[in-house]
Amino acid sequence: MLKINNFYGKIYLTMSCAIGISGLFSWFFINQNKYLLLKIQNLSLIATIALWILPIILVGAISKIAFKNPKLALPIFFIYSGYMGFLMGTTLMLYTATDITIAFISTFLMFVIMGLIGFVTKKDLSVIGKACIASLCGVIIAILLNFIFHSSMLSLIISIISIVIFSGLIAYDNNRIRKYYENGETSLTIVILMALNLYLDFLNMFSSILKYYWIHS
Repeated sequence: MLKINNFYGKIYLTMSCAIGISGLFSWFFINQNKYLLLKIQNLSLIATIALWILPIILVGAISKIAFKNPKLALPIFFIYSGYMGFLMGTTLMLYTATDITIAFISTFLMFVIMGLIGFVTKKDLSVIGKACIASLCGVIIAILLNFIFHSSMLSLIISIISIVIFSGLIAYDNNRIRKYYENGETSLTIVILMALNLYLDFLNMFSSILKYYWIHS
């Protein structure tokens, strides 16, 4: 059986590779294909929504495939992270390098802190996790409404609430990893699923912090 540090290491290595791939794709398209990103920014609302719905479908697909064929799910996960990097590029090109750097460092520090809290907490954090997921549904509704109202104040509120939600989810997911280990569930399937969850936590935390800095400034 894997030692707990090795188990966490496998999950975090997989997550880090996915974040690295997303970063490389964002950098490539921002620096080499600005024209394409500008074209995407000018797409119709329906087309834009479709571009962002595809990742949701891919997350569901990765989760299902991970149970049946985890070795196939892993490269699909990395392809998904590349696509997310491409989509993030359409947003990141609106910010300065300083804004992106500050947001990334802030995200990294919060991720480490909340991750450690989740790791050392022996109490089951399922209640917090369920509360965060339920709150996230409300945030998604608010985001959709803001497509209509275009309120900067609502955007700021959404960003702050999102930061709180994903802080809770980071702690919750790290706590889940410990529970999986204690129950002897250390398969490649669990590694991929938890790496995917942590990747999404990190990416959404980063987006929320970046938006908060931009609106607040």
